[in-house]
Amino acid sequence: MISAAEIWFFAIGAFLLPVVLIVVWKIRTGAKMAPFWCGMIVFFVFAMILEQVSHYVFLVMPWAGSEYIKNHTLAYAVYGCLAAGIFEETGRFFAFSIPLKKHRERTACVTYGLGHGGCEAMLIAGMPAISYLVLYYNPALDTTSAISTIVPGTLALGILERLLAIVIHVSLSVIVFTAVTTGRKYLYPVAIVLHALVDVPAVLYQRQVISGLATVEILTAAESAILAIIAYKMYRKLPEA
Repeated sequence: MISAAEIWFFAIGAFLLPVVLIVVWKIRTGAKMAPFWCGMIVFFVFAMILEQVSHYVFLVMPWAGSEYIKNHTLAYAVYGCLAAGIFEETGRFFAFSIPLKKHRERTACVTYGLGHGGCEAMLIAGMPAISYLVLYYNPALDTTSAISTIVPGTLALGILERLLAIVIHVSLSVIVFTAVTTGRKYLYPVAIVLHALVDVPAVLYQRQVISGLATVEILTAAESAILAIIAYKMYRKLPEA
């Protein structure tokens, strides 16, 4: 069975990773913190509330559309990937257009991305890790059915996955920030498509089209590298203030 040390490593890492990244970024650039907190709030509202409502309608509610999506891998992949792209990139577009409209310094888009991706790391990875710890240390609970299926090394690999996810969120934030601040509005739907494409390996893994988790991580790493290069080139062309 997976060790307590690995669960602790994953739990601490999921919460500590975004904190370390934003502290380093703050020290190096002197960036304002408002975009970071905005990123965390926007992710929670758009991904954890609004997107979940959509999932309930299209994946849980008993009607013809939801049954079709659940029973057809292509439909499930298209919906799952586009839903994430639409809700999260719309959240970014909203953030840079309204609450952060006075933050036009280019550091704001990276700071926002760290908040957006950091909140995801804490909620999607950190909170489940805490629940694993509760199960592990509580003798009154049946831990075998809950955590015995976790393959040793999987959670450690999850920290790399969270780092790649944050790179992706920062990169997409740069793209949407560019769309809002430079008038190149077409970059907003481009960001939605890019986000959807990034999620394809994970969705195919859920549907068991891709069997190896390592394959998913390799594909995600390649996608994050491409996005990072695109975003870096955009970032360098943005005005510093």
